[in-house]
Amino acid sequence: MQLYFIRHAESDNNHLYASTGSWKGRSEDPGVTSRGEKQAELLAQFIQSSNLGITHLYSSLMVRAAFTATRAAQNCGFSLSGWTDLHENGGIYNYDPSAFQTGLSEADLPKIGLPGKTRSQLGTLFPLLLLPDETPETGWWNKPYEDRPDRPIRAKRIINRLLWLHGSSNDRVALVSHGGFYNTFLRTLFQMPTTLSMWFHLNNCGISLIDFGEGSTGDQDSPPGETRVVYLNRTDFLPSDLLT
Repeated sequence: MQLYFIRHAESDNNHLYASTGSWKGRSEDPGVTSRGEKQAELLAQFIQSSNLGITHLYSSLMVRAAFTATRAAQNCGFSLSGWTDLHENGGIYNYDPSAFQTGLSEADLPKIGLPGKTRSQLGTLFPLLLLPDETPETGWWNKPYEDRPDRPIRAKRIINRLLWLHGSSNDRVALVSHGGFYNTFLRTLFQMPTTLSMWFHLNNCGISLIDFGEGSTGDQDSPPGETRVVYLNRTDFLPSDLLT
């Protein structure tokens, strides 16, 4: 299996924080900016014109990821499946607006879990997205904020499911997900200590490729079955003014 991890296009929250340095006014489930729409279109064109050979496309149910994945599915004729566990660290949440007046740092502000989009809402927004059977009409999240210890457990579930579905094949699987969870995923995959202070940067619409040993990357020096990081954060299909 070859795995492409793709970050969503620029979201309204991304733009908010880049512009203000604060999460005040954030959305619990933002859409993409006009710049993000251009990024998603170029990503879709790149996937279509390149030799990635993607056979399976999965997306987070968050709007910014589902939008990005839908553009790729439309351009390339892919089947697109939603995967609840691919959500960003924390899940669907926001802050009580009054909390910003407490003097606490934003990292310490209490976070309120919110429902997320309903099955009907997701079906209307993204008709190509095949929703998990368990997606309810009460909102797909509908839980408290996801704490740090729960995130690697979720990442491990995803890794195990990927290996079960695709691990013994030459499938080329693309996940459209999020920058924070990208770090959780890589740290879990490579069993990195939680005390290690580092961050894997992934631009909006950036692509990373990990080979799980069954596919071929042309690297004759890697033994069969070895997991290989082929590249991280590929963005050469985006012009400099669209790098975010």
